[in-house]
Amino acid sequence: MTARNGLQEPIVTGVDPNAIMKMMGVKQGIESQACGTIGLVSQELARFTDFWLSWQALMRPATTKYIFRQGMDVTSNYNGLVNDMAGDWLLIMGDDHTFPPDLLVRLLAHDVDVIVPLVLKRHAPFDPVVYGDSRLEDDGQVYHQVADLPQHGLVEIHAAGSAGMLVKRKVFDAIKERLPNEPVFTTSPGIQNEDLLFCKKVRETIDPETGEPFKIWCDVDTRMGHISVFGVYPMWQGRRYGAALDLGGGQFTPMFAFTDDELAELEAEMELEATKP
Repeated sequence: MTARNGLQEPIVTGVDPNAIMKMMGVKQGIESQACGTIGLVSQELARFTDFWLSWQALMRPATTKYIFRQGMDVTSNYNGLVNDMAGDWLLIMGDDHTFPPDLLVRLLAHDVDVIVPLVLKRHAPFDPVVYGDSRLEDDGQVYHQVADLPQHGLVEIHAAGSAGMLVKRKVFDAIKERLPNEPVFTTSPGIQNEDLLFCKKVRETIDPETGEPFKIWCDVDTRMGHISVFGVYPMWQGRRYGAALDLGGGQFTPMFAFTDDELAELEAEMELEATKP
């Protein structure tokens, strides 16, 4: 990967870089894809320790710029990231995720227009926030269909949530040129989510270098956690009380935490069952 200034740009991280690079098989002195920006959209108060631990360990080119936007107006925050970004790419991040140290390095290596890691919704039924198609219904709403993803690989997709989305500057520039009188991120009555409407703009915008529409990709092998908070309720589990998690939307799931004695008894029952003809 070649830096914009032509210099070798090392990969750095907030923790011991040698340990991380050895773990990931990345050599010191790797060239940067280019100077770029990591943009964080968050609430006014820090929410999740696990996010900040992931953020601290994230590997990135040494000259990467960090920018932050806080508050409830997500669309305005995203446009602030676009306006203040430096370099050739922007990684969009929210503060309710966890991710491996090599997340950015893996996404940059694909060298595509727009790419996302695989992320799930944080509420039941926990579908991927990755979509293969959309349709306009009679009620004026645009409904997105969850993509049929393979177990591994790089897949072209229709749309995705913005968490962990890596976008090249040329995509933003082309959208601004095509739609000079509106911000890059907007909402509409039919598509409420600013990230899905942004994906629609990406698909409808021509790459001046290729003459073809920009494409959106998902790296199924690069995955992010989505932090969620559940209510834990007592549930009678035959002999004692255990836990049932409130997953939202009226869905509950039992969580069985067996004691050592219970595990031993279950194993004995399974062994006895296996000896029956």
